[in-house]
Amino acid sequence: MMQTSMPTARSKESKLKNGNTSVEHRETFIGPIPDPISLQKYEEINPGFAERLISMAEKEQEARLKSTDKIIDNDRLHIRGMRRGQFFALISLTLILAFCCFTIYYGVGQYGRDVAVAVTVGVVVAFFFRVIKKGNKEESAKGKKG
Repeated sequence: MMQTSMPTARSKESKLKNGNTSVEHRETFIGPIPDPISLQKYEEINPGFAERLISMAEKEQEARLKSTDKIIDNDRLHIRGMRRGQFFALISLTLILAFCCFTIYYGVGQYGRDVAVAVTVGVVVAFFFRVIKKGNKEESAKGKKG
């Protein structure tokens, strides 16, 4: 990909010790298409080339936007899935709590107690491993950057 941008010209004039004058001129262009002067020269060399360059830049921009949209959609789906999982976990815990209360009410509380302890341990362990997994991902991401 050719990198060009809007023209920014800087001129610098200085007197040398021997009395001569030197002029320095710099131009920098960054972006997908060249500056207008270069684009005109390309068109003079090969008619239609400037239009092809502009078309290529437009297609590249469109592809970038589609890629960004796909990333955003995937993030939305991931968040929606996480919310759904949390909702079903809440329903499950509520039903288990109701079961525990039911067993205690009917006099077989040891079963309810055992289920409550097992579920509590399971939830704590799941949360603990999720925190560890999240921490490992953050550490590996930092390692890749640094």
